[in-house]
Amino acid sequence: MQPPRAGRAGVWGNALARLMQYPPQERIRRLRRNPAFRRLPARRRRQMIQRLRRFNALPPAQQRRMLQRLRWLGRLTPAQRNKALQLARQFQQLPPQRRRLLAGAYQRLLRMPPGQRRQVFQKPWFQCRFTPQERKLLRQRLALPNE
Repeated sequence: MQPPRAGRAGVWGNALARLMQYPPQERIRRLRRNPAFRRLPARRRRQMIQRLRRFNALPPAQQRRMLQRLRWLGRLTPAQRNKALQLARQFQQLPPQRRRLLAGAYQRLLRMPPGQRRQVFQKPWFQCRFTPQERKLLRQRLALPNE
């Protein structure tokens, strides 16, 4: 197994996917035995072990969602990946109630054809419900390839 390189979400997702066939403690042992992993600086190795421990502690459904998102990020171009990460940071800065509202709107809009989405964005009720910044965030996220 090749260790993931910094900044390569897809590589990390693929490495995690390969490690998933093993129980959590075995995942860490296998990663530590990997020759390429052992060549990394000590700080980077510690970071990777910490991330793997946090990942191992997640419920299985959340692990699957995280792997799916990492694989999706890995399929994006560098510009798209940067945009997706920027949008994710903006989303995380919103209050929890606004995040839930936007996430629900995103899921509903995602199921609509593009023409219908444009119509929804023009509706007065939609414009009242979401700030201009939130509408922009939704538009930009919808412009990225789907997960």
